[in-house]
Amino acid sequence: MKFLKLIRYKNLLMLAFMQVLFRYAFLKQQNIPLALADWQYGLLILSTVLLAAAGYVINNIYDVASDTINKPNDVVIGKGISETAAYNIYIALNITGVALGFLLSNIILRPGFASLFILIASLLYFYATTLKQIMILGNFVVALLLSISVLIIGVFDLFPATDAANQAQMAALFSILLDYALFAFMINFVREIIKDIEDVNGDYNQGMNTLPIAIGIS
Repeated sequence: MKFLKLIRYKNLLMLAFMQVLFRYAFLKQQNIPLALADWQYGLLILSTVLLAAAGYVINNIYDVASDTINKPNDVVIGKGISETAAYNIYIALNITGVALGFLLSNIILRPGFASLFILIASLLYFYATTLKQIMILGNFVVALLLSISVLIIGVFDLFPATDAANQAQMAALFSILLDYALFAFMINFVREIIKDIEDVNGDYNQGMNTLPIAIGIS
């Protein structure tokens, strides 16, 4: 249970459900060719979920001090899972997630797409270690990463299956995904600001410069 709490499994389930919904309740109903077989799409979901889980782990590691003030009951590091074990879990999740992304990219003959998974893992790390302390920028990065989890569906499932005959239809569908990604970005950006307001005391004690701290909310 400590491990599930560490990776924030409820958020991961919502992420996986969203990606399943987009493919099987939307794209599969459009009478278009899709690049990924069902098992390959499963790899895409698994890779995304593993990288997100790694992001939660590294965030929990660096948030121990502030979470002890803001949400003491939610602190897992040092209470059942050591910091060393958490780092090992983080590394394992990242390596597996990126490796699956690399495998999937090569399966669909788009090896360059693997860089997207490396970018996601890197942004999650830099968010936890540095960017979250910078006003607005940290909120922007988190919201951007959530929107990427929508766009990655189009990148892997639509783009490789696009040809001259279906280009207009594929572009229209990708545009719809882009709209959903933009909506997800805006909703999550607001959510991150609200979380900063809730966590203002712990963040202030850790010397962070979030928007609520900058404008004097306490």
